[in-house]
Amino acid sequence: MGATARLASLALLAARCLLLVAALQAGRQQGGRRGGGLWARDSGSGGGGSGGSLGSAALGDARSTMRGLVADQGYPLEEHFVTTADGYVLGLFRIPHGAGGAVGAAAVRQPQSSSSSSQSNRVPSPACRPPVLLLHGVLDSSAAWVLNRPEQSLGFILADAGYDVWLGNSRGNTFSRNHTGLDPAKQAFWDFSWDEMAAYDMPAMVAYVLAHSSCNSSSLAFIGHSQGTTQAFAALASRPGLCRQLSFAAMLAPAVHMRHIRSYPLQVLAAMDADRVFNLLGEYEFLPSSEAAAALFGQICRTTPLACASIITAVAGMNTDNMNVSRLELVAQFAPSGTSVKNVAHWAQAIRKSREREHPLFQMYDYGYVCTTPRGLPRTCNMRVYGQLEPPSYDLGAISQPPLAIFHGGRDRMADPEDVATLLRALPPGAVVYSQLEQDYEHIDFTWGIDARERIYPPLMTVAARAAAMRRAAAFALLAALAAALAAGAEFSPDSIPDWVFLGKQRPTAQEDLDFNYQDVAIMNSVGKAYDLVLWGDSLTADMRDFRAEAWDDFFPPGELLAQPLGMGGSTVQELAARIIQAGERPDIDPKSVVLWVGTNNVKNPNQGNANPADKLDWLIQWMQHTMPNTKLAVSGLIPNDAKDVGPTNEEYKAVAEGRGVLFFDCSEGLDPSDKEQYKDGTHLLPAGQRVWLECMRPAVQPLLAGNATEA
Repeated sequence: MGATARLASLALLAARCLLLVAALQAGRQQGGRRGGGLWARDSGSGGGGSGGSLGSAALGDARSTMRGLVADQGYPLEEHFVTTADGYVLGLFRIPHGAGGAVGAAAVRQPQSSSSSSQSNRVPSPACRPPVLLLHGVLDSSAAWVLNRPEQSLGFILADAGYDVWLGNSRGNTFSRNHTGLDPAKQAFWDFSWDEMAAYDMPAMVAYVLAHSSCNSSSLAFIGHSQGTTQAFAALASRPGLCRQLSFAAMLAPAVHMRHIRSYPLQVLAAMDADRVFNLLGEYEFLPSSEAAAALFGQICRTTPLACASIITAVAGMNTDNMNVSRLELVAQFAPSGTSVKNVAHWAQAIRKSREREHPLFQMYDYGYVCTTPRGLPRTCNMRVYGQLEPPSYDLGAISQPPLAIFHGGRDRMADPEDVATLLRALPPGAVVYSQLEQDYEHIDFTWGIDARERIYPPLMTVAARAAAMRRAAAFALLAALAAALAAGAEFSPDSIPDWVFLGKQRPTAQEDLDFNYQDVAIMNSVGKAYDLVLWGDSLTADMRDFRAEAWDDFFPPGELLAQPLGMGGSTVQELAARIIQAGERPDIDPKSVVLWVGTNNVKNPNQGNANPADKLDWLIQWMQHTMPNTKLAVSGLIPNDAKDVGPTNEEYKAVAEGRGVLFFDCSEGLDPSDKEQYKDGTHLLPAGQRVWLECMRPAVQPLLAGNATEA
């Protein structure tokens, strides 16, 4: 090993030792303040289902598993495994119902001496339990939500309230140390930070929960703590499609901006440029949870509880007055739960850079601007990874949904109140529907605190229930609007063309597309019979024509079906209407079926003229139903792009289509704007992406084509 590598190894060892030093320092401070370490103890009859106290015999191998944590309290537990797009296998645990059975006993379990019932938080329909996904903080795991007694742990409280509870685990922790092709003992497995957790872990878990929910839900509630909120905000800012999959998000101790962070170990790591030193080592594991460590911490917890908690909470801090001392030996078996060195380095970067530049930062991992080693060999750098010198920033201002609730503490050393205030200012107006500051709360109090059941969880569940009610009300309002539109449909006049149906002067490439369309329509007219299908749209449809031999013809063979794509680059819904009605794109013989695939340009350029594409599409559908009565119609949902979220527009399209008795299909699944093999620029599909879309579209439109096939 060279001198530089030895130095880096010593730096990593020093960083790990730093946590113990900080813990001992915190222990001395707490001991002086608390006078002998007399903590708040569990006032109940014990922590286990048997009602006895937690002795060492109760904390054997069974307690080291999630099943031991949950089943011993009388709750059901399912273990699931989720594979991310980049091959990591994540442990996901499910508590499908409360200890009282399928219905559940109460919204928030209360001690027997309590007279309050909190029944207002009860989910009304136990037969269909709305899903909720909980995601832990840094160096933590799914155990964080069930470590306290049932009436104190959010995971159990939600299950008893009638929720379908899912407890997630980020890559690299105790329950997510697997991969389809990488070995956790090797460096490549640990090449990740919370960037990858945001890009892969959270979307994969959300998709899995929705696919396995008992309600067949299209969205779920999300609750994150600490780094769970970090990856959630990064995911929502960078993956617009995820936003519509969350009905509500509660962020506990959100750690996003880190300029004012007061965690002593992390401050020192930032000051010593730990990320740069760690890069000399490569990416490996940081503070793994191990049997030896759990045994050591367990002994410390039994003999010196104060030192036990100080070690566990050295990074984040905890209010010892709010800790259930009878659970500490159990806690030590699950925390710390491990992460990558690169992930810790990312935290150190965020602290150092935000202080150097004196303004808030929420950036992807910084690989540096040096792209070669001293020997001239290539090395990872920002230009190679991102195509720019600076790492991209996450745009918090783009998060308009889901409704957000923020809970934070006045004594939180990782999510400092000033940094949380910066986060609140960065989010768009109206995004945060509820914010609560607990002045004496520290970082861990939101999950381990014994009074969180009274101060945090009831308002959280109330806001979640309110968000769900508002979502249902919005759906009812949409149905009412559709009913009104249908009632007014009898008065529709196809001869009354709105002013917005207009095709002005086009740029050269769009005009070239129009010229091609006129040629294709002339060929269609020369055939002398109705085409089986016409796909009308924008540049995405024009690309289908340009790459016809590589994709389109395989799904609509020329010798079997008469099918034609007619697209124009930059076309909006109103321009498509003008092309069909005014500009001569309508063939002499109306096609047997038509698919409308347009609106991306309305969404990407939402000026006044492009607003309300669903309303314009609704008018065009009515016009075609009146003037082309023998043509079967279908509407395709828009596909993902890297500029705007198309989810809300697709929901409106679906409502419009179904309200007019028209087939709607959404073939966006499997398409990723960041996939360079599918997309050529984040919006337009290459042949590989076209084939993904066509593999979905072709069977979707088969009901229109049934009995229509015409030999060419």
